[in-house]
Amino acid sequence: MENDEIKAVLEGLKPPEDLFAQMARQKDGFTEVWLGVRKVYGADLDCEGWYKDMRPTGEEAPAMLWCSGCEQRAVVAWMSKTEEGYRGHSRTKRGIRLYDHDSASVAEKWEYDKLRCPCCGKAGRLYNTDQMRGRTEQMVVTVPYVRQGVLLLVQWAADRWVEPHSTEGWSMRCRTLPLRAYAIDGKKITAWRKAVKGPYGSVLEDLENWEKLERFTDRLGIPYFYCKKPPDLRGTALENAKLWEWMKEVYTKNLFAPLAYIRLYLRHPNTEVLVTASLGEMLAQWIKDECQPYYGYSGSYTWTSPQLHWVHWKERRPSAMLGLTRSELRKFLTWKKDYRVKKMWITTGHPAGLTMEEADQVEARFSMHQAMDMLSKGNMGCEELRKTIRYLNKQSCDWYILRDYRDMQQKLGIDWTADPLLAWPPHLRQAHDRAASAVRYEQNKGLEQKFADMTERCRGLAWEYNGICIRPAESVEELVQEGKTLHNCVGGYGKAHADGRIILFIRHTRRPERSWFTLNVDVKEKKIIQNHGYCNEYAHGQTLHIPKAVQNFVAMWKREVLEKWTLPKPKKAQKTNAGTSAA
Repeated sequence: MENDEIKAVLEGLKPPEDLFAQMARQKDGFTEVWLGVRKVYGADLDCEGWYKDMRPTGEEAPAMLWCSGCEQRAVVAWMSKTEEGYRGHSRTKRGIRLYDHDSASVAEKWEYDKLRCPCCGKAGRLYNTDQMRGRTEQMVVTVPYVRQGVLLLVQWAADRWVEPHSTEGWSMRCRTLPLRAYAIDGKKITAWRKAVKGPYGSVLEDLENWEKLERFTDRLGIPYFYCKKPPDLRGTALENAKLWEWMKEVYTKNLFAPLAYIRLYLRHPNTEVLVTASLGEMLAQWIKDECQPYYGYSGSYTWTSPQLHWVHWKERRPSAMLGLTRSELRKFLTWKKDYRVKKMWITTGHPAGLTMEEADQVEARFSMHQAMDMLSKGNMGCEELRKTIRYLNKQSCDWYILRDYRDMQQKLGIDWTADPLLAWPPHLRQAHDRAASAVRYEQNKGLEQKFADMTERCRGLAWEYNGICIRPAESVEELVQEGKTLHNCVGGYGKAHADGRIILFIRHTRRPERSWFTLNVDVKEKKIIQNHGYCNEYAHGQTLHIPKAVQNFVAMWKREVLEKWTLPKPKKAQKTNAGTSAA
């Protein structure tokens, strides 16, 4: 279909008549109910159209209760009271009293209170006349159409709002406005627009005609979708794509990204095999993780095209596409693991020979992330992995300590693979600390003066509150000793401290010389990077936690000190004026 033909088709499209009704039935759709109340007089009650009189005695001052869900009105008792507001100013608060027939009791409700409509039973909030003014709700809904063998995904802005009515109280108004469209014609996808953002960003301006965008970008993402009776895809390029079957499986889980799936299918038609093999939800999670939206200059997000390079797209069977046998695929489908863990096992664990049972055993001691990191970054096979796990269990350490130790040996120019005692030190934590000290010594050469200058500029961050104090580190050596005491890598942060990502010591006021926690802060951006204590909160096979008092202290310090403080400019070196005296 030519561009002029697509444009003509788009001009003739209309939104479904039941669009608002369908969106109201969906989760997170048009679910908000507004209950408006306003005072009326006795003569107004003679008019027709009232649901019923809900006043407890029938003698109280009347008020109208109107529901946006059913647009019916009931008579309730009017209440008002005067409250003292901000800085001594008084304000009038309005409310209602009504008899609840279900509970056989009298209920009192005030502005913004939750209330169930006595007419239709829908739950909402109570608003007075001023608060009802300008109430509006908008959804951007994607509606699918098929015209002349082309699938059109059209986005409609569906607006509904409240307007005052002379006799009914209020009335609901609805409007639909076409925004964007995506045309899938064969393997070609084109993007169109019918509205643009106005000068104030959020206001939409309707264009006179549909315009084709020169550059295609996926701004559809995971949309609100009109799911009632999707069009037949026979005769289109997506006839065998299993698009609607995939939608039924993943839409309620907020994973349905139609355009991303279509782009993947057009590149790899065997994508539908994964949907048929009950892998649709997992596929949706993988697509979402890979195509996470990023924000462009216009402030709107776009989705990248999914690749899933680790899937064997040349294969036709679902098991072979994932690199598994049929029996492994059956066990994989029933394996109760997170989709991220399953992906790590497929891409890293299974190629190395790690079975699902062994993966469960590894996760019982370590996290799956650590196990997969051993296989990928540790360059080890399955047997080497088992040996590493036995060694770490004996040392009561996690993998990251061993990995850091070996990385530091390489930085020092030492070949740890040449000597088993270097590869598997009898006391890993002490060997790690010695290697860290050696690396820090090499890194911290010449840093002392820069370190001291940055510390002097950050003196204003020292603070004391509620028995806890904080101050910047004084020297590189003090930082190294702090790392040795707390058994973490803070001793290697000398250069970072000198560059403005400083280290501050958090300690008890009564024991200021005793190490406790170290806070890493970017003073140029006024941003807290990390806060750690002994062994980075993991010691002797147990996960530790930062005390609530320390967390509250850091939050208070950030608000009261860091955010109000400005980094002083560095002091310039004084110049000496060399001159000659007159004889």
